[in-house]
Amino acid sequence: MRASEKKMLPIGISDYVRAQSEYYYVDKTLMIKEFLDKKPLVSLFTRPRRFGKTLNMDMLRVFFEISNEDTSKYFKDKAIWNCGELYRSHQGKYPVIFLSFKDVKFDSWELTLAKISELLQEEFGRHIG
Repeated sequence: MRASEKKMLPIGISDYVRAQSEYYYVDKTLMIKEFLDKKPLVSLFTRPRRFGKTLNMDMLRVFFEISNEDTSKYFKDKAIWNCGELYRSHQGKYPVIFLSFKDVKFDSWELTLAKISELLQEEFGRHIG
C-alpha cells in the first residue's frame, strides 16, 4: 500500500458508515453478536474519552435499525456477517432509540435540560415519519 493510499484513524468520527468506509476501521461488529447472545436489559458503555463509545453505539444503530436503505451492505465484509443467519436475521429489524450526550456540555442545569429535551425531540421526530 502506498503512503497516498493510507487511511486516517477515525478520531472524532462517530458516524459508523463514514468511519468504516473512509477511515482505518477496526472491526468491532462482534459486539453485535455479544449483545444478541447476552440479551442485556440495559447496556452501559463506559470507556475513556476517544475510545469509540459513540461510534460503537452508531454501529449498533445502523445494524439493528429499520431503514428505507439496505444497510446490510455496511456489514457484509465484517465479522458479524460470518456468524450466521441467526445474527444476520436481526439486521434492519428494529426501531432504535439512539441518544448520545457527547455534545451536552453546558454550565447550567437549565441549558443541559434544554439540550437533552432537544435530543429527545429529534429522536422522536426520526421515528414519527
